[in-house]
Amino acid sequence: MREGMREVVDGGTGWRAKVWRISGGGKTGTAQNPHGKSHAWYMGFAPFEEPEIAICVLVENGGSGGGVAAPIAGAFLRKYFYLKGKYDYRAERKWRAMIAKRDSLRKAAEADSASFPVEVPLDE
Repeated sequence: MREGMREVVDGGTGWRAKVWRISGGGKTGTAQNPHGKSHAWYMGFAPFEEPEIAICVLVENGGSGGGVAAPIAGAFLRKYFYLKGKYDYRAERKWRAMIAKRDSLRKAAEADSASFPVEVPLDE
């Protein structure tokens, strides 16, 4: 069960609750509301191996748990770990900018190489 919750945060619907360099687990959900828009929720914990915080976010009429509640939980978790000295938002921003630059350079290189025809000799 816990491993499944880790996967929700690492690459599933709860990815917006992820804290850089701190593993965690969670579950997103959407509760139907017969009177309007669905309610959004997220429940999670961190760090994964030795949890020290658990969080539950419910947004009435919020819609999607992963799209609305998980980002709110992520903001709270980042603040919590920042205050504990375990999370550095400046280092994360620097890392994300570096990754974005790398990705844009890759795309540019791929676009340039796609514009040149490549001749492949055929065996007769």
